[in-house]
Amino acid sequence: RRVHGTLSECLFFFAMRRRSLAKVQAHRLPDVLWVHVLRWLPQWVWATVTTTALWLRRLMYRMWISTLNALTHYELTDTDPFAVFFSDAILDKLGAVIPCPRLGSLWLWRCRSITDGGLGHIARSSPLQELRVARCPHITEVGLTAVARRCPLLHTLCLERCLSATDALLEEVAEHCPRLEYLDIYDCPHITGSGLAAIGRGCSRLTSVSVHW
Repeated sequence: RRVHGTLSECLFFFAMRRRSLAKVQAHRLPDVLWVHVLRWLPQWVWATVTTTALWLRRLMYRMWISTLNALTHYELTDTDPFAVFFSDAILDKLGAVIPCPRLGSLWLWRCRSITDGGLGHIARSSPLQELRVARCPHITEVGLTAVARRCPLLHTLCLERCLSATDALLEEVAEHCPRLEYLDIYDCPHITGSGLAAIGRGCSRLTSVSVHW
């Protein structure tokens, strides 16, 4: 049968049609390519996938783990189908730390499924050097503090609308992240000059500070 659409739509159609990658000619594609295929599927396709499609979730998890092992930079939003694997519920069921041994840069944008627990898992298994968190309502000062304490190589920290972040967080960053070079604070109303002063005292490599209230 002839199918018209993007590469992602066509591959997904055959996978759903055959219910098994073993019967799809494209099964020889490397995991990293399948990850990009699934990430760029349009929302109308994902709306047809229910929680009963366990085979698809297992496939996604296998590819996701394979990719994370070699990943150095990742940008995640709630529209990314792989965001579900960062939720506390999934992590608890897996019972293992996310293997991100090379992940140095992580950008989280409007991720409602990611909480302090998920961020803590990443911090424990990743040599994070750059963290950008924007409008993630379930990531609080607790999770950000865990990153500060476990990621001494952090050189870039950008926080946008982290409503629970206070001066105490910046004091933790100043104490545990001496290599910090770039700090961007946007719409974090509980951070004051006191926290910024702590950063100035503890981070001698600091070259850029941007603050917007």
